[in-house]
Amino acid sequence: MKILKIRLSITLSLILILFFPTLPTHGQDVEAGMSVTIPIPSKGLVLFEAKTNNKVIGTYVLDNGNISGTIISRDFANQLELNPKEKTFSLTLDLNGKSVTLKAKIGDAPNNWMSNTLKRKYQCLVGYDFFENYLITIDYPASKLTISSYLSNIDDIKKNHKKATELKFDYLEHAALVKCKVWKDKETGFDTSFFIDCGMTGNSIDKAHYQKLQTPLKSKVLTTVPILDVAGSTFKDVPFHIIDVPTVQEVAKGAKKDVAGLLGRPFLEKYRVTLDYKGYRIFLDDSTSHK
Repeated sequence: MKILKIRLSITLSLILILFFPTLPTHGQDVEAGMSVTIPIPSKGLVLFEAKTNNKVIGTYVLDNGNISGTIISRDFANQLELNPKEKTFSLTLDLNGKSVTLKAKIGDAPNNWMSNTLKRKYQCLVGYDFFENYLITIDYPASKLTISSYLSNIDDIKKNHKKATELKFDYLEHAALVKCKVWKDKETGFDTSFFIDCGMTGNSIDKAHYQKLQTPLKSKVLTTVPILDVAGSTFKDVPFHIIDVPTVQEVAKGAKKDVAGLLGRPFLEKYRVTLDYKGYRIFLDDSTSHK
């Protein structure tokens, strides 16, 4: 009888493995109920410092538009004494005594063009995978970043944003794509879409879509869209740089989507922005309502 029970147990385990496999994740161990708020710069990119793996302090830049995932510099990997033969590394960040974990790989993105823009070195570009595992709130007016574990029921998240503007997005190639209508005036406009990208210090619209728009130029590459409808909500006088972003065009072409560009900090910075990747939505709150 005992042997029969063991065999039944093994058989049941095999059935569960075969027919109910574990869903793939990025392997971050997220502490339930964890939430931490830290200061960020009042201008430019969203960056912060954290002691990493209880060894050295690194500078991190948040970039949900980085569809390659989280990337660390080779120098930083050496400082952390990580094995370069490994494909991914587990990093534990100490933020005000709270532990935040992420997975990273060595890449070339850190300390090139973005470091030149920052005029300082940073060690890690935190990509889309981090946003899939944590609920991220960037309070731009208050210059604060809050990193929280997800609630067990993601529908409860909306209860904290009853007065917020909710932007629902499509998840395309690990990036948040919102449907938009660009208006030259009250009568002339066209449908397109933009990626929401907190890693951009400006908004961008490509040259082809600007040809449809033809709003006055403030400089050779800067214009203002009088009215922009984003996921059903209306925004006025939105500034744009007229520039082709190759990665945007490649993703749009591969997915056969009409994508005009990126919505970055100038679009977001008036708000307390919560990026809820599990709910495929972004909440824009009036920051004063949370004081």
